[in-house]
Amino acid sequence: MIRMTRQYGKRQKLALLLLVLGGIVAAAVLLYTIGMNLERAEVDPLAEQAQNGLPSVRTLQRQTVEYQGVQYALKKNLTTILLIGVDKTEDTDTPDLAFRSGGQADYLSLMVIDEKAKTIHRINIDRDTIAEITVLSALGKPKGTRMAQIALAHAFGGDMEQSAALTINAVKDLLQGVEIDDFITFKMESISVMNELAGGVSVLIEEDLTVLDPAFIKGEQVHLAGDQAERFVRARRNVTDGTNLNRMQRQNIFLSAFFDHVRQKLQEDPGFVKKLLDTLNPYMTNSLRVGRLSNLLYKIRGYTVSEPYSLSGERKVNAMNNMEFYPDEDSVMKAILSAFYEELAAAEPRGN
Repeated sequence: MIRMTRQYGKRQKLALLLLVLGGIVAAAVLLYTIGMNLERAEVDPLAEQAQNGLPSVRTLQRQTVEYQGVQYALKKNLTTILLIGVDKTEDTDTPDLAFRSGGQADYLSLMVIDEKAKTIHRINIDRDTIAEITVLSALGKPKGTRMAQIALAHAFGGDMEQSAALTINAVKDLLQGVEIDDFITFKMESISVMNELAGGVSVLIEEDLTVLDPAFIKGEQVHLAGDQAERFVRARRNVTDGTNLNRMQRQNIFLSAFFDHVRQKLQEDPGFVKKLLDTLNPYMTNSLRVGRLSNLLYKIRGYTVSEPYSLSGERKVNAMNNMEFYPDEDSVMKAILSAFYEELAAAEPRGN
């Protein structure tokens, strides 16, 4: 009798287990079906054309361009790298937050390296710039494009590489299809590490920033230490006019000083490149192999770096009280021409 009772109990437990497993499977199928139906209901032409991968913006860069009566030719031997400074990247690699976990691109700068002229041009892009970005569904599939702040393109990625691809597409589209060869994404929380690596960056305080730090007095030259660098670079809200334009100016001041320090150190000690990459590697994702990145950093140490070109345009506050920036077409064209082209008459001897 006892044996029969135990067998009956085992059968009950087995039946209960099978019932629970069946319920889980049924729920999963139901959720998947609902998700697929939502996908079909929200689909648009771009999503229908896109396959499993992300749609990419084709390079539409023309060999020659006429602007305001002047002919321009595309420079040769250019290398382009998009620098992406990301905020809130701690969620980027969290699987359950995929496709909304990439963090926002708070810093965007396109470096155009001219190996023949030994120059580096930079085009800075305001994170609030309204641009066409690719939107992914909850299942991670492209479902169309939307006009939104360009910083949000990065947020739809499920990992750093996908987020970078989405951001590159948005920047290429904004800049009329220019070629972008590679990207370097760094976490904004690495600013303090960069500052320490440089032995502290000195900056001129151009506005009263004592709300951030008592030492940030207008007109003072401050040698940043500890977390001062991060506050100087990242703070936006409740600082001066609260716009990203003000923060971009501070970002440029700090990063220009940091890059100058790196190039100087590389001239003095070529082995510094290893220390640089080893230190920043935990905070960085890029499309360059270590060897190529090392060679590139060593090569450009003596190049002339131009002042960054920032697009001009109109700023508005939308209904959600978010800032929006609309760049002028002429400003975009001038940025492209200054970095990628040269006047045709000047370009001809260049090829000789």
